[in-house]
Amino acid sequence: MAQEKHLGGRDKVTAAIVQRPPVYMDKNGSIEVACAAIIEAGRNGAELVAFGEGWLAGYPFWTEGWEMKMSEWGAMREIWQDNAVVVPSRDTDRLAAAAREGNTHVVIGFNEMDERPNVGTIYNALLFIDRHGTILGTHRKLQPTMPERTFWGQGGAGDLKVFETDIGRIGGLVCGENWMPLVKAAIIMQGQDFHIAAWPGALSYDKGTVNDSEPLDKRGTSPVHCSGRQYSCDSNAFVLNACGLYSRDKISPKFPYPEKLHMYADGGSTIFGPSGQFLAGPDYNEGIVYA
Repeated sequence: MAQEKHLGGRDKVTAAIVQRPPVYMDKNGSIEVACAAIIEAGRNGAELVAFGEGWLAGYPFWTEGWEMKMSEWGAMREIWQDNAVVVPSRDTDRLAAAAREGNTHVVIGFNEMDERPNVGTIYNALLFIDRHGTILGTHRKLQPTMPERTFWGQGGAGDLKVFETDIGRIGGLVCGENWMPLVKAAIIMQGQDFHIAAWPGALSYDKGTVNDSEPLDKRGTSPVHCSGRQYSCDSNAFVLNACGLYSRDKISPKFPYPEKLHMYADGGSTIFGPSGQFLAGPDYNEGIVYA
C-alpha cells in the first residue's frame, strides 16, 4: 500500500522537458513543434512531458514604454491576441491528440484567452493533459510579475490544484509563484509526485537587470535553479524546472517589430529529485531533457 502511494505504484517514471523554441507569435507553427516533440518524447519512453512558461506561442519579450508609438503598440497587441489559446478549442484538441499518440501526460505553458464572450483578458497559464488526451485543467498565474501586468490578467486561487494520474499526482506553478511560500504550501499540502516549475529561462541577475543578464548562469546556481532545489526539498517531489529557449530564426514573419524583442531566455532546464539532487541539467542545448 505504501508503495502504491508514490508514482502510481511504479518503481520509476521517465520525465522530459521540451527545450525547443516555439515559432514565436505563430500559434499554428508552435503547435506543430509541440506535437512533434510530445510524440518524440513519448516514443522515447517519457510518461510526463513539460514545456516552459508561455511557450505557446511565446513569452512577451517586447517593451511598451513611453518611447513606443501607439501604432507599434497596437500592431503587436493584435498579434498577441490572435495567438492566444482558448480552452477547449481546436488548438487544444491538437495537443490532446499528440498526448494520446505519444501516450504521455503533458503540461505546457501558454497564453490563455478568457473563454467568456466579449472578454479579451489573456492569462499566463499552464495546461494539463493526460495520456488519454483528456484536459485535466489549467492553472492561471495568480499575479503577473512586474511589466507582465501590462500583458496578462490576474488568475485566481481556485485552480491551485494537483491532478491525480496513473504515474502519481502532478501540479505546477508559473515563474515567480515558485517563490511564494503560501502558494507553494497550497500545492504541496495536496501531495505531489511531480511539480512543474515553468520559467521563461534560467535567469541570472549578475549584471543587474533581466535584459542585461547574458551570459546566463550555467552553473546551476541561478535563482531559478535554487528555487527548484528548494521546492523539491520542501515537497519531496520531483521538480521539472522547464525553461524557455528562443531563437530569432523562429519568429513569425507577421511580428511587426522584431528589433524590439529582448529574447534573453537561453534554456537551463533541470530536473531535480525529491531531495534536491540534480537528475538532469542544467541543459542549455536545444532538444529534450530526460530523467
